[in-house]
Amino acid sequence: IYQVICSYIFMPFSFMMGVDWEDSFIVGKLIGYKTFFNEFVAYEYLAGLITKRRNNGPLFIDGVKQYMSIRSETIATYALCGFANFGSLGITIGGLSSMAPSRKGDIAAGAIRAMIAGTVACFMTACIAGILSAPVAQGSCLDILENSFLNSTALPASSPEIIDCCLTLYKQVVINGLSNVTIAGNYSMASLSGCCQLVASPSFNCSSFA
Repeated sequence: IYQVICSYIFMPFSFMMGVDWEDSFIVGKLIGYKTFFNEFVAYEYLAGLITKRRNNGPLFIDGVKQYMSIRSETIATYALCGFANFGSLGITIGGLSSMAPSRKGDIAAGAIRAMIAGTVACFMTACIAGILSAPVAQGSCLDILENSFLNSTALPASSPEIIDCCLTLYKQVVINGLSNVTIAGNYSMASLSGCCQLVASPSFNCSSFA
């Protein structure tokens, strides 16, 4: 329950930093770990997500996304890079209050604002990382999938770029029964079939096209 609450609270902030909406739930969970525990717990969880992606594990299990795109990982890495959490807040208040006992009230009053400012600073850095880590353009995805599936007889390795492009392709698919499939963006049925063999679609049943 705690993970779900954190995910929904921080999802809008993740999306505003440039994270894809389908990844914002996971990034929101990471920010929750960092805020209420510390950044080491969050980075440990992020490392597990990166390992799943590098091992080409299933992208979805029971409708739950198991890892993120490289761009979302990059943004999350910078968003978590800070000491703005409640544990550090207690250390700061305790340390400064022992040095200036008469200002204990002022220190406690400013501590929450300092934590918020630190969190916003991390988010701003993550926004810059998101700008510099641009997603793959649709035209580039068209070329990548054509070269992978139309110009090659062997099934390509499920690299992160191909998986991201397959997810982009799935957003262009409109299905009205098996005999009525429309794909926007000049993508081909061969690309759809190849993608369905690599990664399942979150919005429709891929088994009919694999």
